[in-house]
Amino acid sequence: MSAPHPSQIWWSAAELAEAAMPDMPATKRRVNALVEREGWKAQSAHARKRAGRGGGWEFHWQLLPLRARQRLLREAAIAQERAPAPGAQTEDDRAARHAAFEALPEAAKAEARFRLRVVQAVMASTRSGLTRSQAVTQ
Repeated sequence: MSAPHPSQIWWSAAELAEAAMPDMPATKRRVNALVEREGWKAQSAHARKRAGRGGGWEFHWQLLPLRARQRLLREAAIAQERAPAPGAQTEDDRAARHAAFEALPEAAKAEARFRLRVVQAVMASTRSGLTRSQAVTQ
């Protein structure tokens, strides 16, 4: 299992100011002053030149003060709790798939139904103890 981390790993001075995190300055100018005072640019593993237009620097979230890091982790945990489980279907997903299926010609629907029965049979065989290869062969 990997260590928890926020959704945004690298931050520019402007993004840090805009985020209004605890123990962080609220303006880009003051964030840059903090960066200089704390020597963040000298930490090559946690500071990098920003690619793209405008240049500048980006800083790893682990350089931030403790309370700011805690807030980022708390927000990431909340977002993860709210996120649907992988593979979970919403009602809209099901309705869209059903509508797409209904729009198919009858021959394509018949083929889809046949393939569904095959997949269901393989799944039932694997639940009864066969390996997937044995179930497919059967």
